[in-house]
Amino acid sequence: MESDRDRLYYARRAQTERARAEVSTDKAAAVAHLAMAAEYERRAMGTATGPVLAAQSWSAPGQERSLH
Repeated sequence: MESDRDRLYYARRAQTERARAEVSTDKAAAVAHLAMAAEYERRAMGTATGPVLAAQSWSAPGQERSLH
């Protein structure tokens, strides 16, 4: 169970990652920042379970094949 201090930390990290995604000029980096923000938001709400980020196959916009 996360403490109030932990949830506040995760909420702040989510805001930071969303801000970084907004200013990123690299689409793949923006997607990564948004994925991290989503995970931090789940942890801030106390609903996250399992690993922080699970590996997923994906392609950046305009990319023909997956990076994994």
